[in-house]
Amino acid sequence: MFPYGPAQTRLNVCYLVGPDKLPDAALTKAYRQWLSFDAFILHDHLPIYYFDENKVGGIEVVPTGMPNSATGPGYKQVDYSNIANLVLMTKPTQEGLPILAYSDMFERYQGLPCDLKEMIEWSVSLPYRSQTRVDAFFKPNYWQLVHAIILLDRLVGPPPECSESFGNCAVCGRLPQPHYFIPRREWLRRFLASRIDSIEVAEEYARVIYEAVLVRNKIAHTPVFDRSSFPDFSPGERQAYDIDRTIEEFKHDSFALQSLLISLSDIARYLLLDKAFGTMYFPRLQPLNTVCVGGSEPSHVKSQLSAV
Repeated sequence: MFPYGPAQTRLNVCYLVGPDKLPDAALTKAYRQWLSFDAFILHDHLPIYYFDENKVGGIEVVPTGMPNSATGPGYKQVDYSNIANLVLMTKPTQEGLPILAYSDMFERYQGLPCDLKEMIEWSVSLPYRSQTRVDAFFKPNYWQLVHAIILLDRLVGPPPECSESFGNCAVCGRLPQPHYFIPRREWLRRFLASRIDSIEVAEEYARVIYEAVLVRNKIAHTPVFDRSSFPDFSPGERQAYDIDRTIEEFKHDSFALQSLLISLSDIARYLLLDKAFGTMYFPRLQPLNTVCVGGSEPSHVKSQLSAV
């Protein structure tokens, strides 16, 4: 499996091999479990998408003569003995990264608690549909935001409850709902600070998560729609969306909203990687860069993450 072309698409043929006596149902179940791990570790949602579309995952006999290693020295293949740059989404030349072997990570994954495996499976699932119209009535962006916040809520957990008791209600006889000892926003900051050495990075993550939580809370109690739109750009114009601009403009600027969603996804990924595999890697969030390559129509505007 290796990146190919300007879009760095993975082209691959994968086989999960089992013994002859293993029932097809057991092999399919094992394949599905492995697929969640592979999609998460290599940050690639396409295998999950094609599995759900019933385009992969069929039972077949491995072709005779299938090579177990590269066919030649020029064969393009990822070095699976160290995939740290793929897992942590860094440049291949970046130094100081931990050694992460695919086989070691899969062995560790198999021993993870079921709830942690469920979080990994949730992180690679795509419950929101694609969007073809720019001015669609039902945009999937806010549902994607809710999907990310559900995972982050699970990772962060609730604040400790206050031990003070007010007794039963004099009217209905029921106990009041428990309340938290510290506000959720402060608990989020403490949680991130306990895991991230950099104060700046921890505060940056907290700002992004809190803004998304505010949107999630509104969606939970009232009809809220994504009303953002793509701004008009002149041909050749470039715009950058850092965290400050993203938080300020995401409610009306679709590119800022895209930047917020990418940031949320990255934060959840780094926290989940650390919880499951102890990576202890929490980089700064990268700005989203946009450039107009044609007219001012949104279809002519491309966006990409800055490599800086």
